[in-house]
This record gives sequence, C-alpha cells and structure tokens, in this order.
Amino acid sequence: MKEQGTIRLYKENEKYGFIVNPKAKPGDKSDFHFRKMDLRTENWIPQKGEDVTYELVKTDKGWNARNVSKLVATNKTIPTRPSANPSNPSPSQAHAPFNFVPLNETVVPGEDAKGTLTGFIELEITAETPLYVRNTLTVEKYGEKEALREENPKKPYLGNPDFFQPGGLFRLPGSSLRGMVRTLVEIIGHGSFRFFDDKATLSPSCSNTVANHVPSELTAKGLDLAKKIFGDLNSKPSRVFFEDAFLENGNPEKPSEKRVPKILSTPKPAACRLYLEQSAAPNLCACCRRIRGYKLYWHKSARNWEDTRKSPAYLESPHSRDTQHTILCPMEAQSVFSGRIRFEGLTSVELGCLLFALDLPEGCCHKIGMGKPLGLGSIHVEPKLFLSDRKKRYATLEREWQSPPPTKEQDEYKSRFAQYLLKLAYSRESDSETSWKELWKTDRMKELKRLLAFEPGSSPDGRPKDREIQYMSRRDFQPSSLLPRPTEVG
Repeated sequence: MKEQGTIRLYKENEKYGFIVNPKAKPGDKSDFHFRKMDLRTENWIPQKGEDVTYELVKTDKGWNARNVSKLVATNKTIPTRPSANPSNPSPSQAHAPFNFVPLNETVVPGEDAKGTLTGFIELEITAETPLYVRNTLTVEKYGEKEALREENPKKPYLGNPDFFQPGGLFRLPGSSLRGMVRTLVEIIGHGSFRFFDDKATLSPSCSNTVANHVPSELTAKGLDLAKKIFGDLNSKPSRVFFEDAFLENGNPEKPSEKRVPKILSTPKPAACRLYLEQSAAPNLCACCRRIRGYKLYWHKSARNWEDTRKSPAYLESPHSRDTQHTILCPMEAQSVFSGRIRFEGLTSVELGCLLFALDLPEGCCHKIGMGKPLGLGSIHVEPKLFLSDRKKRYATLEREWQSPPPTKEQDEYKSRFAQYLLKLAYSRESDSETSWKELWKTDRMKELKRLLAFEPGSSPDGRPKDREIQYMSRRDFQPSSLLPRPTEVG
C-alpha cells in the first residue's frame, strides 16, 4: 500500500534519508528511514521538503520506506513562515523571552582516539547584568524555617535571599558552570538529545509524549563528544572538573540589598505551539511535528526586572500571604569572578570543543543563575588555557608549583574541533587555521549565535529589543501564532 510523505532529510554522500508522514495518527510512528537503493528514479537526489510516495516494509530494525518516488505535482500552495516584524506585529507572530537552536540532523560520535592533553582553563567571569544564585541554608536558618512552619503553617516560606556564599565566601558554584558549559557542548557538538521527560506531554489534547516528538536517530546510545568529555553514568568517567568561581577582591564591603523580582508564573500560551516545529498550516496536527530544539533564553538589558509594587519587608511580615513573589540579593553588574576548569586526557578535538563553548564570538555572552527570562544572569567568560607537560612535571620536583605560562594555541584547538565537525556533520573538508570561524557561519550555528548575542542590534549579530522578546499574554496569543526562528526576530 502506497503512503504519502515529505522528505525530512537526505544525505547524498551517505546514501540515506528520512521521510515524515504528516498524516500519521497520534501515537503512531511518523518518521521512516530509506536508502538510496530504495529510490525508484535513477540519478534523482531527493530534496528536503519534497513530497513523495513510498511503501512500508518491516525489517529487523522496524518499519522502513521502500520504492520511494516523487509525488506528481499538484496546484497547491506551499506554506511559508511569516516574517517577523515586531514594529507592526500581526496575530500570526508570537514572541517569548526564549527561543530554540534547531535540532541537529545526525549525532556526531566522539573521537576514537586516546587523549593526552592535561591542564586547566582559568576563567574570568564578568557579570553584564545583575546575577543571582540562591544561597544554601545554614543550620540556624534551617531551624528558623522549621520554627516558622510550626508557628504558622500557612505562612509562605521565602527561602534564603542571600547570594551563594558557603563559608561566607561569595562564589558561583562549579555545578552551575558545568551545566551551562555542557549544554553548549551538546548543541555545538551535535550530540544526542537525551535530557527530557519521556512521559510528559506538551498538550492535554494529545496523547503523544515528548519522546514521540524527538527523532529516534537523535536518542541513539553511544558516546558523542559531550559524553566523552563530561562522562556517562554507566560507561565513562568525566575528564573535566569545574571548581567554584570566587568573587574577586573578596566579599563586597556592604551586603546586597534585598529586592523583589517580577513574578514569572502568570498564565502562558499553550506550550505545544511554541515548543514544536511550526508552519503556516494551522490544520497540521501537533502530534506529527518534531520538537523545535534546544531552548535558550535571550539576553536582555535587565533594566526593568524588579517589581517595585512589592517590598521585601512586607513579604517577610507575618501578615503577608503572598505565595508568588520571592526575595533575592543579586550581585550587581560588572562583578568579576575567577574560577578554573581542570581536565585530564582530552584529545585535541575534545579540548577544542570545550574551548569553542567557552570562548564565544565578540558581542556574545553566556547565561547562568536565576531570573533568566527577566534578563538576569548574563555573563562574559574569558578563558585562558594552560597545558601541563606530564613528563617534565614528574621529572622535576618544583615543576608546576606555580602556574605554567598560558598556551597561545586556543584558536588552533578550536579549529581542530571545527574541522572534525564540519567533516562529519556537514561533509565539508577544511584545513584552514580559522575553521572555527567557518563553523559559526553554518545555518544552525547562526541561530545559536543570535541567541547568545548580548549587544543590541539587528539580526544576525545583535540581540532584539526587550519588547520584542517578552512573554505574550493569553489575550494577545492567537491559535495560529508562530514563533519565528532566532535570526528572524527583530
């Protein structure tokens, strides 16, 4: 029996592709693999988005497509995405403080080589906007919390508003830095898409779980670059170790003031309209769409993040019944932290991937901590690479008692990683010393670069205006609203 579908991906060099069936029923498989030998027309190279007919054949790996041929053209209009124009917004345009880096088409495996590079990367981290990581509870604070609960169980507990400072020393936790960097390594390294709730659904009206919206080829087991570097729970230990980044020049002379941020828990539009790939075809069932990709928050000016109608004193008073607001003591912009990443036994490609994720293009920043949708947590990271000579280290007693001089080969390692990725993900050979710049010019990396842009400006190098990337109210949201790609905003 012949089926109709659309080419989602075809790699001529590797002689395989995938067909998606937009009419598949909820819960049914809608993505089918085919090989070049399954094409009925000789010398035909299928193109992404091309309509085809095919037959389904069951193999030992599941249902695959066979006898793939072009669908006879009909007079139909191909839906297109509306261009974003925030100065004159239309009902079909959605906006949000987040957007998505598109999914990679294939998973790039980690380098099959033994790593010999050991050393550390010093980090100088400058806060470009107010920055906040909540502090832990001391024994005394925990006792106060329990006493308040016993005295008045209905009184909401606001937590410890202080900035993270175990032992009284202000710092960014190494675990937060590790999570921030690993996310970027998974994105830029074309890793597997694994961190999602496979039992959750995006819409009450659809029985499909999140896992049904993720292509099976992106959830395959194996060691990608991220797993090779950061380790895998069942098979490989981590080879990178993130230390806390301490506030330079000691603690501030006076403690940060208590402040109340705007709440983020107001009703939001249906998530499935924003989190799944979209087209201008409103009748396309959400169950047949892929997840959009990796979610990241835009950078903002952070000029208007406080809720001036609420005071910390009122929220802390016994009369307050406010369960939506919180209190925090952020570090101000231009605060500087110093930290270190130690690494052992990395290959040149793996070290290049790590440096590529840390050393962003000019005008781009990372995000860390709480309040990202409000513009908090934008940081600029300046990495310096130090390599250890293990032979000399163990041959001389005083070797490396002090830090060795920084390595001037950072861009060289970044280019080795870029050459590796360009070859395996894009089938492009490159031996340029600036291959890392070529990688930033690929379509997918352009979307990432736009999301990382901190300096305001037009696409593709600057970030949008704050009003163009704020949450939509339910009143403004329309059922046909489409969220543009990052490079289409502003």
